[in-house]
Amino acid sequence: MIQLEHCSDFEMSVPYGAIRGKIWHHNCNDKPALDDDTVRVLALHGWQDNCGTFDRLIPLLPSNLYIVAIDFPGHGLSSHLPAGCPYNDTMFVIELERIVQYLGWKDQPFTILGHSMGAAIAMFYACLYPSSVRRIISLDMIKPLTFPADKLAAKTREGIEQFLHLESKLCMTNGNNNGVVGNGDQQKMKMSMPPLYDHQEAINKLISAHSIFGKITVEGAQILLKRGAKPSTTDENKVYFTRDNRLKAILFQRLDNDSLAHYFEQLECEIFIIKAQNGVRLDPDEISDRYIRLYREKCPKFDLITIPGGHHVHLCSPENVYQTIINFLNTS
Repeated sequence: MIQLEHCSDFEMSVPYGAIRGKIWHHNCNDKPALDDDTVRVLALHGWQDNCGTFDRLIPLLPSNLYIVAIDFPGHGLSSHLPAGCPYNDTMFVIELERIVQYLGWKDQPFTILGHSMGAAIAMFYACLYPSSVRRIISLDMIKPLTFPADKLAAKTREGIEQFLHLESKLCMTNGNNNGVVGNGDQQKMKMSMPPLYDHQEAINKLISAHSIFGKITVEGAQILLKRGAKPSTTDENKVYFTRDNRLKAILFQRLDNDSLAHYFEQLECEIFIIKAQNGVRLDPDEISDRYIRLYREKCPKFDLITIPGGHHVHLCSPENVYQTIINFLNTS
């Protein structure tokens, strides 16, 4: 049986470094073999994960797929943003458009396979560039996070304060404590060294960090650590996490439900949502149902199913996921 394989690594230069990832195809010896039957797919991971999250699912998918799975900036092996620059979902959409242009896919509608935050970014992108996206396969995400209109200012302020607090912990000034450098020079900052862990400590910490979304397996944690941790240069028995700790304070777009619904009026692609039985529940049913109705009205094809498993079901139990994706692609 022909299987998708990790054929090569993806790397694209950006102004602050590089975005990296993995390319999956059935024929690693024939890179140009993209024809009319090839389904082009961008795979987008969730918050603080990396593209390794798809390592167990992708080999089970149809062999006519060509999948580029990326590490978002600040995640996995991709570069961190410079000091002073906050992470936000608009920035991720910008980088997604940069990747699409780099791949030359602007005039060849493609599929986005997104988990959690990755699916939310896919939905925003599809609204801005509706002619580029043919379909979205969303893993355990019905809609992006929203807030009541009367809470938007407070939530935005909270995000700003959290970012500034995190950055003050992670950075230290060169020279005096008030960060003032003579002759009007800009403040110079360097990132503090990340904490070090032995391998088992790193596994335990990763599992604990994900516990707010449900349990991930030891095997799942080990897979994420392949891109999510690197050996220390000062202690060969220790590793450090590669993700940027400032990701804990992503400044997501602060939208209320009415604003997001108007935004989503631009959707033109097919959407398939795979909800995990024990996954993340961002909203009460009445809000989720509003968006499900919107998808049914706006999308040329929409389906939603619920499968056994937790938020990372695609990583921990891919056997529960892959056939539903195949069925959707076959009827799409």
